[in-house]
Amino acid sequence: MHRLENLILLALRRRGTGVCYAGEKNSWECDFVTDVSAVQVCAELTPYNRDREVGGLVRACRLPGKRRPLILTLNQRDCIREQDTTIEVRPAWEWLLES
Repeated sequence: MHRLENLILLALRRRGTGVCYAGEKNSWECDFVTDVSAVQVCAELTPYNRDREVGGLVRACRLPGKRRPLILTLNQRDCIREQDTTIEVRPAWEWLLES
């Protein structure tokens, strides 16, 4: 899992976006926040981790600025509607191939 997160971090840096982490201790977290996107990385989105992954992403999107919420997984594709936010779920390999 850490390797997938590192791969996404390096790709974000190569794309020239400033990257940071957002969260509140023992409450929520979002893996990567840029000026234009909020990104959660997980191997698989399951019923067991869905609330944590989606909740952190929704909270990160509430930070000042407009961000596109995105969950990157190994193979899943979906669109999740949560609290007036539409979250795209995509395979990381597909996202990495974008220019």
